[in-house]
Amino acid sequence: MPQIRIENILGGHSPLTNFSNSGQFRASLGIDPGQPMDDTDSKYSTIASGLIRPTASQKFSSTTIQKSPLWIKSNPKTNTVYVYDAQSSAYTIDSTMTTVTALNDRGLLSGLGNGMAYYDNYMYFAKNTDILRYGPLNGTASFSLDANMSYWVTTLAKTALVNTTYPVTYLNSLQIPNHHLHRHSDGRLYIADVVGNTGTIHYIQTSKTTVEGDTNNGSTYDALDMGYGLWPTVIESYGTDLAIALFEGFSDSANPQNNVRQKRAKIAFWDTTALSANKIVWVEFPDTIITAMKNINGTLYVVSGNHTNQGFRVTKFVGGYTFEEVYYSETGEPCLQGAIDGTLNRVLMGSHTTVPESDGCVYSYGLQKTGLGNGMFNVMRATGGTSSTSVTAVLLADNSELGFYAPIIGWTQAGDGSTGVSHGLDKQGTEYNHAPSVYWSEMFRIGQHFKLTKIRIPLVQSVTTNMTIIPKIYTDDGNGTTYTLTTINNTNYNGKNYIDYKLDNTTGRNNFWLELRHSGIALLTVGLPIIISYELTEE
Repeated sequence: MPQIRIENILGGHSPLTNFSNSGQFRASLGIDPGQPMDDTDSKYSTIASGLIRPTASQKFSSTTIQKSPLWIKSNPKTNTVYVYDAQSSAYTIDSTMTTVTALNDRGLLSGLGNGMAYYDNYMYFAKNTDILRYGPLNGTASFSLDANMSYWVTTLAKTALVNTTYPVTYLNSLQIPNHHLHRHSDGRLYIADVVGNTGTIHYIQTSKTTVEGDTNNGSTYDALDMGYGLWPTVIESYGTDLAIALFEGFSDSANPQNNVRQKRAKIAFWDTTALSANKIVWVEFPDTIITAMKNINGTLYVVSGNHTNQGFRVTKFVGGYTFEEVYYSETGEPCLQGAIDGTLNRVLMGSHTTVPESDGCVYSYGLQKTGLGNGMFNVMRATGGTSSTSVTAVLLADNSELGFYAPIIGWTQAGDGSTGVSHGLDKQGTEYNHAPSVYWSEMFRIGQHFKLTKIRIPLVQSVTTNMTIIPKIYTDDGNGTTYTLTTINNTNYNGKNYIDYKLDNTTGRNNFWLELRHSGIALLTVGLPIIISYELTEE
């Protein structure tokens, strides 16, 4: 009797529905094979498992967050993490990642969450036309040290920023931040702006008189002009240069759908001393807008897409004027700059998906350990729980509950309501029912009528209370019969560490795939190989 063995999932998501390379699978939501096989942190489970391992998202922000969280940033001076939302309200997260506190009178800063960064002992917050700062972080921190809570315009006496209307995201119509703040290796904080329809870069530079960062040291307005109609969306370090992503502004900003032929995005490279950009990638980039960039171990990763449609692309800069595509998704949307983070082996991107279910999520290109593959994985699901949920902010943090680096994420739902319920901050914990994880195997192409006879699913943990997995079989490209198998829980399989399904009438005409949906409170990791037996039948 023919057998199919699912031996390996380290190839990540397949770019095709019906064909997969070795180790690839069709889709997932909140499955991270880079995490240990259980949460006990014993000698058997301190390293990556490589298995079908669900992740546990838990909301910890209560109703504190008032608008979409766009930025989550740590700093080297304290254990406090700072959050900045789409109405320019600032918040703090305590060191245990359990309490979120409003840092100001919810909306007092008055803006769109235009940008946030740590620089020289202060947290800097960009508003629509100004920048303020909170600090000093190594002392008694406050906003009030700067007159009228206005640092850029009042304290530094610089010309106000311009509140240019940038494109909005596809799912929730969030304006892409128009004043990205970026701390560079030359000791400056760079600011994106558009002045007279010209992309412009300013910078703040400070020094120490009494405490670090308390004295202006040559902050400059209009340090670089990019040219008419080129709007900077993202700034990132690339060696000693700055990489600046540029969007060619709307001809009809009030009705972006009328811009039939939007020009391609550009990337400029600037050494921070020349009077103009040293190099611009002018026609080579494939998409209309770049929403995020991240330098990971010397490789510049770029997230891009078309802001009026679903889908996003991840590319990497390989030198000269050349970019190489590493992944393209027809679902989701390009992540915001505040929703990208990474380590040596992976890039994390907050977005949303419609496959295998609709929800906000975090994609990971690569896993957190060398040798686990460079595929695309979906490693965390938001607790928003609706088709309009999107992850808008991501920060890798040392989660003490789990003992390994896991992301904190910010998410929002459609409408951007102000009740605090439509937005939230999630972390990974040990309760797995708040955001059910889903795995879809690759499509198994039989090519003629068939009948499944047996499925063996190994389990890492023995089944006990609060463990739940619902397996399903989808046949014939999802257009045939869907078979729901007996739920794996302690009622049906108490104490079992493997499940044998003996099937009698599970048939198809051409192909099938397996779904595993984790919805229990307690962790139940699926081991490998999964073995599926079948027989060919007459048409």
